Amino acid sequence: ELVASRVTVDEKTAICPRTGATLRLIMLEQDEKSKLKLSLQELASIELVKFSKGKADSKRAVEELDHFADWLDTQTGKPFTAIVDGANVAYYMQNFDSGKFNYHQIQFVVDALLKMKETPLVVVPYKYGFNSFRINTGAAGEVQRLNEEERKIRDTLLENGTLYRVPKMLLDDYYWTVSYTHLTL
Repeated sequence: ELVASRVTVDEKTAICPRTGATLRLIMLEQDEKSKLKLSLQELASIELVKFSKGKADSKRAVEELDHFADWLDTQTGKPFTAIVDGANVAYYMQNFDSGKFNYHQIQFVVDALLKMKETPLVVVPYKYGFNSFRINTGAAGEVQRLNEEERKIRDTLLENGTLYRVPKMLLDDYYWTVSYTHLTL
């Protein structure tokens, strides 16, 4: 069962009324938020240099994250109210030999959020915007080719402005984190 609800968490008990889980609320002051942003930029720069084996300019990571934050500020339509880590959703329960990156699962989560009157943004790594790519399940180095229905889901999400492809060689985790921190700054 997908448990996705907008709830008000009791400030005194920190118990989620939907799941019963006890949450830990971390309130950040403005200077802490700024430090978090700088730390994300630094981590993104380090990761880019490592991933590119020193061939990429570390400044590109900061520029791309800033560009993304600017895009969030200037995008038209309703502001995003839910951030979806597309790779985690697409690979959920796919860790077996014939498992794959599953755009249907992304669509399922987007539809559920839309029914709840949320405005989702799905963030995915660059490679998943193509019709074929290497996947992280099953045999090492296996190539997945999207079928027509999967391509249609991807293309519709892109056209609707619901899907954001992270630039090449940059880690998507920093983008959905920036989305969340940016929307709460």
